[in-house]
Amino acid sequence: MEISSPDFRDKGGIPLKFGYTHENKNPRIRISEIPDDAETLALLVEDPDAVEPAGKIWLHWLTWNIEPGKNMIETGESPGKEANNDFGEKGYGGPNPPDGRHRYIFRAYALDSEIKGNKNLSREEFKQRIEDHTLDKDSCTGYYPPE
Repeated sequence: MEISSPDFRDKGGIPLKFGYTHENKNPRIRISEIPDDAETLALLVEDPDAVEPAGKIWLHWLTWNIEPGKNMIETGESPGKEANNDFGEKGYGGPNPPDGRHRYIFRAYALDSEIKGNKNLSREEFKQRIEDHTLDKDSCTGYYPPE
C-alpha cells in the first residue's frame, strides 16, 4: 500500500492554503496498491513536533470506514466517519505550528473489517481497534510552513 499527495511530495512542504488559519481544508490524498482483501481504509494525521509546545502529539485528522475502492480523497472531502481533532472540531484541522516548522505525518491503514459504532473515537481507541485488523499501512510526511 502507498499513501501520497498530489499537493506535496513526501518530506516536502505542505502549501499554506491547507493550514488551519488559511483555507483549513485537507490536501488531496492518494492511496494506492490497496490489498484486495481490505474491507475498509482509515487515515490518521498527526504532528509529533507539537509535544514541546502543546504537551502531546497533536491530532489533526482521524477518519475511518473509508471505502477501499476510494483511492483519492479530494480537498475538503469527508471520506468516512471522522473523530474530533485536537482543535475540538470534527474532521480535518490544518497545520498551525506555534513555534516554527513542524512535521505532519499522514498514515493510511487497510483494515480487514469496518470499525463498528457511531461514537467519536479517540486516537487511543482507534489504535486499539485496528491493532489486530491492519492488513497494510503506509505513511508520508509533509512540513509546515512549507519553507
